[in-house]
Amino acid sequence: MIRLSKIAVQPDKLEKIFNLFFLVFGRKQNKEEFMNTLLELMSYSERLVFAKRIAIMFLLEKDIDYAVIKKNLHVSLSTIAKFAILYERSHIIKAVMQQAQRSEEIKLFLEELVFEFLDKPLTQPTQSNLACEALHRKREATHTEGF
Repeated sequence: MIRLSKIAVQPDKLEKIFNLFFLVFGRKQNKEEFMNTLLELMSYSERLVFAKRIAIMFLLEKDIDYAVIKKNLHVSLSTIAKFAILYERSHIIKAVMQQAQRSEEIKLFLEELVFEFLDKPLTQPTQSNLACEALHRKREATHTEGF
């Protein structure tokens, strides 16, 4: 958990801080430079949280089941639901993600990622996995009854 001060930063100063953040991250020319900046600036936990959020939204865009995302990214169902709602309500994030998926390199990477996720079955059926699968079957049955 990231710890933030309870004292809020003044809005004009906050805008300057975010502008600086963009200048540092938005101007990177290559992956190595970007990754080195991240390695020096952010902790492992911060990088992991950020990367998982992006992965969750991309996988949801590809209609990957919550249980599969939970199992592979080691996140809770509530975290997945939170980012599903965020993604669905956001116009900017959705546009950025969809634009990114137009890149051939990202398309290939996502196809490999999705294949890897779907190729690995859920190892042992736990109560939560069984409950998720039952809920998924119930949703599919509800959707197919109308046809």
